[in-house]
Amino acid sequence: REHRYPGHTGDEINFWLPITRACGNNSLFVESSPGAGDFRPLDLEYGECFRFDGENCAHYTVANDTGQARVSLDFRVIPASLYRDDFGGRIGSYPCELSSKRGSNDTPSVEASDAELLP
Repeated sequence: REHRYPGHTGDEINFWLPITRACGNNSLFVESSPGAGDFRPLDLEYGECFRFDGENCAHYTVANDTGQARVSLDFRVIPASLYRDDFGGRIGSYPCELSSKRGSNDTPSVEASDAELLP
């Protein structure tokens, strides 16, 4: 639940992209909805990406005892229409940049409450 950490606004959308097969103890454990406590490891193949509400849904990893390396990327985005510079150009402890290359027809198409496997 990243809203507990300084520098997070509540408008972030989390993505987790494993670069290797991810399952069992070499994966990310995520609850299905905020406060549900029903944690399960994601089961993802190379190239699959998981989008979730990491601002409100708890998530964690455990010691990888599978013998297979876990290599992954995680990133957060904020739709420009929801971005507020409340923390001096930072999201969490990282510098951020708002792209000015948006067209007038660009609208956010991802809801922060969605959690789904992306192809």
